[in-house]
Amino acid sequence: MPTPRPRVLSSGRPFATVAELVIFDCDGLLVDSDRISLRIQAERISALGLEMSYEECVRDFLGLGMPATLRILTERLGRPLPERWEAELDAAVRDGFRRELTPVPGIVEALEGIESPACVASSGSHEKMRLTLGLTGLWDRFAGRIFSADEVKRGKPAPDLFLHAASRIVDSAGAMHRRRGQPVRHRRGQGRRDVGSRLRHRDTRCTPRRRRRCLHENGGLAGAHLRCRMRSAV
Repeated sequence: MPTPRPRVLSSGRPFATVAELVIFDCDGLLVDSDRISLRIQAERISALGLEMSYEECVRDFLGLGMPATLRILTERLGRPLPERWEAELDAAVRDGFRRELTPVPGIVEALEGIESPACVASSGSHEKMRLTLGLTGLWDRFAGRIFSADEVKRGKPAPDLFLHAASRIVDSAGAMHRRRGQPVRHRRGQGRRDVGSRLRHRDTRCTPRRRRRCLHENGGLAGAHLRCRMRSAV
């Protein structure tokens, strides 16, 4: 039996699986914001009388949204936070971003090498991402493909935000192709394939056997089965 030839990208590089969609977090992955915001947050928490180092702040609050952070601090203090504390923290962090924020080292080069469609899905607000991605020159790379946990009922670690982002990308790609009068289909043998899907493929009638065959033939997550495959992972 002949040995199968490795699949290659359009650039000629071999690969194991080509993703149909790459979803990026924002803070700490695209922009080096966590070290700034958590350092300032630790200083502000210490000023409340709860002594906290940067390392402790990373341990306790990295990845938590502000509502959860405020709830934990209120429990530890045993009293409500000062009325202006959150607003003053936000202003201090924004000033820190304007002085210090940079892209995560190597991310620009990594983005240049990604051929699959990509988007951003973050716990941060759209306003915050407009600031951080704008300051670092990354906004235009993702404009129109930026999603916030404010858009879903449950934030991370629930999968809602990722499912929402994938669903929106599928919908927009499919609509674009339908407007052009082009069928949305798999392009076998190419490194980059459409993310859009025909409407009849968007429900769970797409069986596991069909999904496995599509994955095998296309070397990765095929666009026509993106939504139903993500549902099966929940």
